[in-house]
Amino acid sequence: MNSTMIRLAPAGIAMLLGCATEPDPPEVTLQDRIVFMGDITSKRIVHMRPDGTDRIEIPAAIPNDFARDLEVSPDGRQVLFAAQSLGGDDIFVVNADGTGLSNLTQSGVEDADPAWSPDGAQIAFSSADGLNGNVDIFVMNLDGTGRENVTSAPGTDNAPDWSPDGRSIVFDSDRAMPGDQDVYVVELSTGETTMLTNTPGDDREPDWSPDGAGILFSSRRNIGPGQIFLMNRDGSTQVPINQIFGSWPHWSPNGTQFTFGDGFIHVAELDGSGKRQIAQGLFPAWGPGAE
Repeated sequence: MNSTMIRLAPAGIAMLLGCATEPDPPEVTLQDRIVFMGDITSKRIVHMRPDGTDRIEIPAAIPNDFARDLEVSPDGRQVLFAAQSLGGDDIFVVNADGTGLSNLTQSGVEDADPAWSPDGAQIAFSSADGLNGNVDIFVMNLDGTGRENVTSAPGTDNAPDWSPDGRSIVFDSDRAMPGDQDVYVVELSTGETTMLTNTPGDDREPDWSPDGAGILFSSRRNIGPGQIFLMNRDGSTQVPINQIFGSWPHWSPNGTQFTFGDGFIHVAELDGSGKRQIAQGLFPAWGPGAE
């Protein structure tokens, strides 16, 4: 008598045995969360809600226990950062769940300030690999290949950030006055570079608004600690945000708030109101908005 063997998938076997398989864990994303380097005791990249709740450490061993220049991918699934490696700082990427830590540059010179392109296809960064040892702005593919020099003037170019349309990169540079950073923008199609700020005292760490109309930056033009300023994309109407002092301003996804750091992580409304301290840490970045 012929018999037929029935093969069951593991899930089917589990059902016959009266038990269920463990569901896949939910994918970790950083949508509408603030990411930063934790305090000296944590030695981890941390993320939390903008109200300071739901603090989570990314379980990845950061090279030399310190990450800087954090940037969240446009889909919220990865974090770029710079960390010390052999020969200088390199640029690393890690998944939001702590897996996939990878060194993208390994150039033997200092690479820092990574920034995702709006479509997530490229990374802008600063590198001491420029002509005659200059620190220039470069662009590379997501796997670290295809390095292209975007700026090449004498001086130090830092802190690139893409315009929302992906056509321009804003950055700070001391090319006009050594040791005095100002904010510039370069058009990627032509290489044309325009100076947006020109004042004594550093203007640095620019961050483009989600709608492309404005740029936040930190300035020391007024004697004392760095103050957060807001200007139009063409450099006009440069105004300090009331009583907001710190570094590394970063817009919220909806453009109504921003985060910044001064040894602690803060969130404030665009006019400076509602300022609140949410954590101790450095180099805050705000993840993309929830879909």
